[in-house]
Amino acid sequence: MKSVYEVLEAAGNRYSGNYSHKYRINGHFSKITYAELFEAVRYFRQGLHLIGVKQYDHVALFSDNRVEWIIADLAILSLGAVDVPRGTDSTKKELLYIAKHSDSRFVILENCKLLKKLSPDLFKVIAKKRIITIEKCEGFLSFDDIIEKGKSVRGVGQVGKVNIKTDDLATIIYTSGTTGWPKGVMLTHGNLLHNIRAITPLLKIRDGSKEKTLSILPVWHVYERTFEYCTFSRGALQVYTDIKHFVYDLEHEAPTLISCVPRIWIMVYRNIIDKVKKEKPLKKAIFFIMLNISLAFENSIRILFRRDTVIKPESFLKTLVKAQKALILVWLLLPFKLLAAEMFHPIRKKVARRLKAAFSGGGALPPYIDNFFNAIGINILEAYGLTETSPGISGRHIDHNVLHTVGPPFTETKVKILDEEGKPVPKGEKGILYVKGPQVMKGYYKNKKATEKVLDKDGWLNTGDLAIMTQRGELIIVGRAKDTIVLLSGENVEPTPIERKLMESDIISNVVVIGQDEKDLGALITLNEEYLRREIGDTIKDLENTVIGKKIKEELNKLINEESGFKPFEKIRHFKILPEGFKVGDELTETLKIKRSVIRKKYQSLIRDMFGKK
Repeated sequence: MKSVYEVLEAAGNRYSGNYSHKYRINGHFSKITYAELFEAVRYFRQGLHLIGVKQYDHVALFSDNRVEWIIADLAILSLGAVDVPRGTDSTKKELLYIAKHSDSRFVILENCKLLKKLSPDLFKVIAKKRIITIEKCEGFLSFDDIIEKGKSVRGVGQVGKVNIKTDDLATIIYTSGTTGWPKGVMLTHGNLLHNIRAITPLLKIRDGSKEKTLSILPVWHVYERTFEYCTFSRGALQVYTDIKHFVYDLEHEAPTLISCVPRIWIMVYRNIIDKVKKEKPLKKAIFFIMLNISLAFENSIRILFRRDTVIKPESFLKTLVKAQKALILVWLLLPFKLLAAEMFHPIRKKVARRLKAAFSGGGALPPYIDNFFNAIGINILEAYGLTETSPGISGRHIDHNVLHTVGPPFTETKVKILDEEGKPVPKGEKGILYVKGPQVMKGYYKNKKATEKVLDKDGWLNTGDLAIMTQRGELIIVGRAKDTIVLLSGENVEPTPIERKLMESDIISNVVVIGQDEKDLGALITLNEEYLRREIGDTIKDLENTVIGKKIKEELNKLINEESGFKPFEKIRHFKILPEGFKVGDELTETLKIKRSVIRKKYQSLIRDMFGKK
């Protein structure tokens, strides 16, 4: 099969009786089967054809998660047209830029609120008659209108099968724009098909098993979109949720598979720990003792089954001694591990009753989160990729989960790690990661210069990420090459590991390490207001509170030190507390990554003050 639509249509025919989507309308769940979904796709496809959408046309699709999104997406792809998706929380300026820069001839908008937000400037880019709204808006074609147009056609008037080639463009996804204007990543049907082909078998979905996934990430984002394509191709049910209902749906919908970003797992972790801390002192102490026992046991099991993270070469003798120690610990801790498993059972029942695997991507998973969920028996699999690679590059496996890595490269994927001079580095050493494979983008739309900067003539993509290859072939992502901080002393500092470690603090909700061309490192910190109210009795509005400042200093010293693996110059010597948390669309991308350049610009006067500059 040469197109995404062909693969998913085949799945729709195979699993026609299965439910494909479950979603809320006015607070209540509705469901649709694969047969009903593809009937709507065919009608919408026909309707789009009647209003003039043809092969190779670009169609902007500005909407958040809803079943009409996937119907529109599949209909556009089936015509050989190219969709240009984006969420509604993007700024007016950004959406108008995308619509114009992408040369979109048509646009599908979610609702009247978005239409009003973009009017009248949108009409200068796309004609009114080519604007479709999913929800009815007076004077414009609606989603239902397009469906009805499609239903009205019978026989010879129906649009036939379009000849789509693997190398044809499927979508243009604009990057989150952490610096400057977003770039349009051109992904072909072949790019997306590789991810479906490579990732789907790793999900271990049994044919006809009616598995269920919970979808919270923006479906227009390539990470969630590809994950949905993969589960869709095996007849799974997609349940759309949101941040408000996520914890409730996680318990009551009981998904078997889920994909999230690290921030979601941090939220779940903090919910669990907050409840534990409200318990009586003895029960609380027993929980943390059992947690440490479980951590030690699971670490020993990983060593015995060769699932431990081995970065530097080890001699046979060292490996043997390590295995012997692990075996002794397993036997000694087994009875306590069984007790711990019983203690953690209520958590698993609430969070992961039927969950066989939870995927984390779109950012680095902090080691303490990785360790915690592994210890209580919840299988989190970290994956890695970029919008430019559709997105999958590597991922951990359900039956071979190597913690603190992003797993081995996916099938058909080549990787190399080079130093600053372009020479390969040995395993265990840090360098810039390059990737080559069928998932690598065609390029940036109308931006040859940016394309040539990251994609060479042999097809190797410079990811811009610093990585290490373990001795057993798993990748570890250290940070972004462009994020490296160079201190006045000439020392290079990677901010990501420091930020990950600081996120272990209950009082910190977000942190950005600063220090380019400075003597020491500083940090901009946002606070966990719930923790402040509960533990200190203050809110983040009271920034001058000496108790809060003292607590922050204690946390910085406790977490960033030589005992926890940091060098002396990596200590945080200065900090400033920000008056409010980071917001999506401002300091955060849609997948909750921090926009460093935006933060540095927004808080430049505060940063100068932090380092004692006037």
